[in-house]
Amino acid sequence: MPGNRAEFTKAMRRTHTIYMPDMLPYHGQLFRAAFRFAGYRLKIVPYAAAYPKEAYSTVSQDYCSPGIHIIGNALALVKELDRKHGRGCPAGNDGGRGLRIAFLEPQSGGICKAGNLYYALINSLRRAGYPEIPVISLNPHAKEQHSGFRLGPRLLAAGFVSVLYSDLLMQLTLQLRPGEREKGSTDRLYRKWIRILSERISRGKNLFFRKKIYRQIIEDYRKIQQKNEPAGDAEARVRVGITGEIYSKCAPSGNRDLEKVLREQNVEYRIGGFLNYLIYVVYTERKVRRNGGTIRLRYALFCHALQKYMEHAQQELCDEMRRAGFLCDSEFSRMERYAASVLSTDYNIGDGWLTAAEACDYIESGYRNVLLCHPFTCLVSHVGSRGIIKNLKKRYPEARITSIEYDIHGSKAMLDSRVMMALSPLSPGSWGKKSRREKEDQ
Repeated sequence: MPGNRAEFTKAMRRTHTIYMPDMLPYHGQLFRAAFRFAGYRLKIVPYAAAYPKEAYSTVSQDYCSPGIHIIGNALALVKELDRKHGRGCPAGNDGGRGLRIAFLEPQSGGICKAGNLYYALINSLRRAGYPEIPVISLNPHAKEQHSGFRLGPRLLAAGFVSVLYSDLLMQLTLQLRPGEREKGSTDRLYRKWIRILSERISRGKNLFFRKKIYRQIIEDYRKIQQKNEPAGDAEARVRVGITGEIYSKCAPSGNRDLEKVLREQNVEYRIGGFLNYLIYVVYTERKVRRNGGTIRLRYALFCHALQKYMEHAQQELCDEMRRAGFLCDSEFSRMERYAASVLSTDYNIGDGWLTAAEACDYIESGYRNVLLCHPFTCLVSHVGSRGIIKNLKKRYPEARITSIEYDIHGSKAMLDSRVMMALSPLSPGSWGKKSRREKEDQ
């Protein structure tokens, strides 16, 4: 297969647009700015209402549903560009030299079906009649390299900063949107800061010494006027934490627009940020060597230094949010302790123990209704999601923990009804009880 792939060359950096799956809706725009700073043109694959027949004929239907969604959205985009412009570039016909696009497939390098998604996408494009479209693998092991794409210092620095700012904006938006007095004011402020930060990151500004920007953003969000709700009504509002396999947890196509369903019910919900996932991937690389893996010592030392730097940046962000009275995701070290009380931290396949850690973090913060979102055909997620429910309920008997399985052919009405059942009150007054962390803070 490697010999059959299309190469992304250095010349393509000037002529081609790279498309990345819409896995992280709150992060995509700043990722585009980071890639622009590094000299690439990045766009996000749009969400397709329906997939072309090749999405089902070129890949097994027993494949993981996130993989089918990613391939389906990619093929739908290619078909749409081909229909509009012929076999020319997206901006117009260039004499039949092919669509001037490439696909970027992020991979953590874990042991799951999606581990071969890179070649599955190449194969689907080839069988659909587009063998000339390059597919780039973004992975921590520098595998499947292309001559025209490098994960260099500019992209690493800008990409990491994009995660920090995006996590901050996402968490502030999700906490303030349910109680906003003027409908849409929170989303307008979110879009404003996305524009400001995109412009700055694309020019390499505010990549370091970020505290001042954090405070400006937080101060802006604190100006959003909230409804004058009685204290009892505010405390009784349903609070939901969303965790699970990353694509099913975050991507609209992966969870059938779960956020839209929750917003329509005026539910206050949280989604774990991407920063802890990044640290988890680096931590896992170190753990592989500690458990007798074949990772080189130099690479292990680099991972150790990188994890320390990322944790320091995370602590800086958390301190600013807490100082202003906002909730934030717990630091990675605390997340590891949470997970250890539920399952072994050696379970690091796929999202592994991070799902359990996020569930604990939500419940400790007062979000006692937890949705474990995962693909129906993913054994790794079944173990890390459904398999932890018993231990979670033993540790938190007052919480409601619901497993939501997303199947590529499942009925949206059935999935939405399962979510609605999970939102029903636990017991009279249970939502107003203080969490363990809230009691400790007092």
